[in-house]
Amino acid sequence: MSGGANARSRVFEALQCACSQDPSVLKVGEQQLKAWEKEPGFYTALSFVIGERGLDPSVRWMAITYIKNGVERYWRPGAPNGITEEEKAVVRTTLLQCIEEPVQQVSSQLAVLVARIARLDCPENWSELIPLLTKGVQSSNSLLQKCSLGTMKHVVKSLATRRLMPQRKAFFEITQSLFVYLAKLWTSYLQESLAGLGKEGFELALAPLELSRTCLKIVRQMMVYGFPKFHGVLEALQFLHQVLDRVPVFLELRSQLSQEHATANSLEKNITLMMKTLQEVQSHHPIGYVSFLTPTLQLVYTTIVEPRDEGQLYERFIIQAMNLLKQIIKCEDYNLPTSLQLSESVPPPQVMDAQQAKLAFFKASTCQTILQRLVCHYMPLSQQELQNWEDDAEEFAQEKTGEVHQYSLRVCVETMYVCLLHEYQQTLTPTVLTLIRNVQAVDASAEFDSLRLKEAVYKAAGLGAFQLYDDIDFDSWYQRQLLAELQVNESRYKIVRHRVVWLIGNWATVKLSPSLLTSIYFNLLAVLRPQEDLVIRLTAADSLRLVIDDFEFSAEEFSPYLADCVQLLVQLLCTVSQPDTKLRVLTVLSILMERMESHIQPHIPTLLQCLPSLWETSTQENSSLLRIGVLNTLTNIVRGLGPLSIQLHEFVLPVVHLATDVNTPEHVYLMEEGLDL
Repeated sequence: MSGGANARSRVFEALQCACSQDPSVLKVGEQQLKAWEKEPGFYTALSFVIGERGLDPSVRWMAITYIKNGVERYWRPGAPNGITEEEKAVVRTTLLQCIEEPVQQVSSQLAVLVARIARLDCPENWSELIPLLTKGVQSSNSLLQKCSLGTMKHVVKSLATRRLMPQRKAFFEITQSLFVYLAKLWTSYLQESLAGLGKEGFELALAPLELSRTCLKIVRQMMVYGFPKFHGVLEALQFLHQVLDRVPVFLELRSQLSQEHATANSLEKNITLMMKTLQEVQSHHPIGYVSFLTPTLQLVYTTIVEPRDEGQLYERFIIQAMNLLKQIIKCEDYNLPTSLQLSESVPPPQVMDAQQAKLAFFKASTCQTILQRLVCHYMPLSQQELQNWEDDAEEFAQEKTGEVHQYSLRVCVETMYVCLLHEYQQTLTPTVLTLIRNVQAVDASAEFDSLRLKEAVYKAAGLGAFQLYDDIDFDSWYQRQLLAELQVNESRYKIVRHRVVWLIGNWATVKLSPSLLTSIYFNLLAVLRPQEDLVIRLTAADSLRLVIDDFEFSAEEFSPYLADCVQLLVQLLCTVSQPDTKLRVLTVLSILMERMESHIQPHIPTLLQCLPSLWETSTQENSSLLRIGVLNTLTNIVRGLGPLSIQLHEFVLPVVHLATDVNTPEHVYLMEEGLDL
């Protein structure tokens, strides 16, 4: 493609077609642009289209998208059909002239494009980028300042991800040149926003709050990745002190506004970013964070453990505060190395300071207060959770695992509790035992809040099973208390019964006399029956899985219960509707078939009531995990039946064919299990 106005006109027309709502016109435009993407001059023409502000913003946005795609494929040195250095220089120069962009959608995309090129070229081949953005940030032109700051945010984030040492050194130099100015700019925007918050309406604070948040995003990247030794940089330490000091101020300001207020939402975003800054600096520079341990721990304690004003708290902040507290407790850099503990060597002074800070804060009374707050305030089921139980039992009963603690308050509270109990087991075990004793007398006639507390305490007892192993006589507790509670049919009491069923599963694999297993089998099957609440039935299936999958499990002892168990699990499988829940129940059946393989022949007709329809359903819903679950269950059945499995061939052989047919897309997920079958 030759350069000049003619090339720009042709590219513009193709971009217009690519933005058309008419599929046939759109296809023509996309084909033409695809044909040009390797042509010299194509990206120059695109960059000129971006700079023409009089054109349709959607066309300019599309031009940015095509340059982004070209950067990914053809910008790197040595790339096949790569863009020439001369054309790259023209594109870079043109993009810098477009930074001041009034259309938000175009400005955002343009910032991302500049950052992608910067990751490859800055500062070696694009030395003017950072100075020009800095000049724009310092400008009195509000639009140029906002656009330059937004672009710098993306550029700094992109440069921070580079890991080669020369690239890291370049980022260190950029940080050194910009950090102090950006830190002062953040402070200036905050002061402006606080002044606006002091006036009627609060709307004056919105713009500086947004700019301060953008500024903090840049500074956060620099604090985490821009200093080779964070603890030796006075300006960074001073800035982090400011962040810590601002969190309670913004929490108080937010509590003065209704949740729907736009300024309240902006304040929340700023608080979230401040807490994220504290978390990331502590995670990446734990030694440099030592001097902030005491104020951080005090901040967390005074806001979520003993808050002066409950109205200041909201879920996202509580999650972040708990995760920060957990990070500090679990941080290995604050522990004395084993080699030092076993010798007379002097540990690093920062480690000793961290030890002293944690010892001074985590006194017995403080740990007990935190644990009681977790169990008695945060763990009880909320009204929203109780409503979710009634509205969607399957969703309520879903197990949440993985990184959910970063987003789910309940999972965050539970992981925080386990972490605290593990770290301070001797101090906190008596507190947990006292809580358990205090709720034993709560029965179905008690206030509902008392039932919610009892459920929470039982949850704490189950989560801490490994830490409480030597201090709770679960056999006695089960026989004297829990067994009777399973028999209570009062509807209000179902939250406690549900937790008792869960508790049995948690403790059965930790500490349970073999003599009680028959009672456990009988009572878990009793709450699996169709007349029971669905959440309780699903929890009973989970507990049964844990009991069956235990290494002390005896197939002979369980054989009298096998028929009922298979029947009840099949009924439950036919009752639930969500693929994840079906897979959950199917997993229990699969494990049961594996552990009872020599006893399953009489129960094949019952199993065949559901497996063919389940396979068909999984195919219709395109649920690969569910199909894998069916394959695993069939494998365990065939293994148990041996030569008698020929009776299943009418169903099994087509399943094997589908799972192992390389001409179908499903084989990618199903091949391994299909070959096992």
